[in-house]
Amino acid sequence: MAQSLVRALQGAYLWHFRRSAKQFFQALRHPEQEQAQRLKRLLKSNRYAQYGQAFGFSGIRSVSDYQRKVPLVRYRDLEPWIRRIADGEPRVLTTERVLMMELVGGSSSRHKYIPYTKSLVQEVAAAT
Repeated sequence: MAQSLVRALQGAYLWHFRRSAKQFFQALRHPEQEQAQRLKRLLKSNRYAQYGQAFGFSGIRSVSDYQRKVPLVRYRDLEPWIRRIADGEPRVLTTERVLMMELVGGSSSRHKYIPYTKSLVQEVAAAT
């Protein structure tokens, strides 16, 4: 009985989010291609952000270009950029308007601020 209830709930969930689920399952067929396309969209939409200009987003044409031009970072590397966002400066890490800054606890016991945009909120909602 419990299994049939779980299956029914899963079915209802998938039916409700069928379009998102269909896109997700289609993307699973070619994950590298999907991720490369997603990266290109993000680079294009953020090429005029200050971070995008600093790392030449407009000249990046492939995943390997991105890997060469954009360094791996930790929160502390982004902290000066995030402080500028918190001070109200627009178009710092993204061209999208920042809706809010969420204070979260960090693994190093320091507090960290996470800037939320409309698309980030939508992605979190879609993922959950």
